[in-house]
Amino acid sequence: MLSTQKLNKWTNNSLTFLAPLAILYLITIQNRIQTDGISLEDFYLDEKMVGAMSLYVINVLLDFFKKYKSDNK
Repeated sequence: MLSTQKLNKWTNNSLTFLAPLAILYLITIQNRIQTDGISLEDFYLDEKMVGAMSLYVINVLLDFFKKYKSDNK
């Protein structure tokens, strides 16, 4: 298990990794709204967002396992 300090670092890193993803999603929604007005379909994820979310999950998991490995040496 991770120490409290490493777990806090991992949580902070996860939030930091989330920022570009959130900005990309908001920009995508803004562009869709400007094009055709607001509708529920504007909030659906497209292929770019799904890919970005996949990279986010991979980065968070890699960071977790790096911290886990260094904590359990």
